Amino acid sequence: MPLGKEFSKDEKTIFYRVIAFVDSEKDGPKIPMYNTNDRLQVMLGLSRHSISNLRQEMLQLIEKQNNSEYQEKDEEEEPHARPRRRTTSDTQIKHTSSQQFGRKKKRMWSASSITTVTNIACLPLPMTPQKTNNCGRKKIILTEFEEDSIRYQFHLLLASKQYPTTAKLLMCLLEEAPDFPIRSERTLLRHMRRLGFKYAVTSKAPIRLDATSFVASRAKYFRSLTDLRNNDVIYYYHDETWSNSGEERRQVWLDENGDGRLRNTDGKGKPDFYLLITKIKKKLFLKDRV
Repeated sequence: MPLGKEFSKDEKTIFYRVIAFVDSEKDGPKIPMYNTNDRLQVMLGLSRHSISNLRQEMLQLIEKQNNSEYQEKDEEEEPHARPRRRTTSDTQIKHTSSQQFGRKKKRMWSASSITTVTNIACLPLPMTPQKTNNCGRKKIILTEFEEDSIRYQFHLLLASKQYPTTAKLLMCLLEEAPDFPIRSERTLLRHMRRLGFKYAVTSKAPIRLDATSFVASRAKYFRSLTDLRNNDVIYYYHDETWSNSGEERRQVWLDENGDGRLRNTDGKGKPDFYLLITKIKKKLFLKDRV
């Protein structure tokens, strides 16, 4: 085996058959030499019809290759004057052909003659099979508009206070454009990751301080604090992770900017908050009464 060359399983089976057939003919040919079809059928393990098709295809490729070589030679000889070709008469052709076929010489085969034959015979490169059916699906290449539509539907779900998922995104995309190239959730997931989306844990997701949602929530928080101070209301500070339990999912889709987190106040955080408020009110009421 040549260095750095790896043969496939099918190639090795063909090579093994040829080697076994050649080794079996050490003492003499088992199949007559003139019966090339049967010899090829045993060596390659193919049917007679397949061998004839391969031979016909090889002859067509050799003819094309020779025609291309002749065209290249003619193009090179165009600027120079072409020499006049001598025409041979029919009698001369018959005379030469009778001389060639009249004399029969015994062929002497040796290792050197085999090497010269293999060097002279320029075998053409085989053509790749052109399949008409079951040739696989084409690769889906999204345009810039289609990529932007995925981002738009993602942020549209966030604006409607819904966690974006591949099923929701695919449904929205197909409703917006019925001829959208992506038709499965798995394909949409691959393209979302190529666009920079990632499915991450919310506790490890980075929070941008200059994000619009963070700036808006911070402004709302300080506005409510000033209102409470102006009304002389007793306020308290508590652990946010404890009071907001269940307000956010553990894993969400995030875009390339880190947007994708939502606060769901309909979860367990709201009852905990009201429970704490009622306890403080009861304590204050008992102190005033005493």
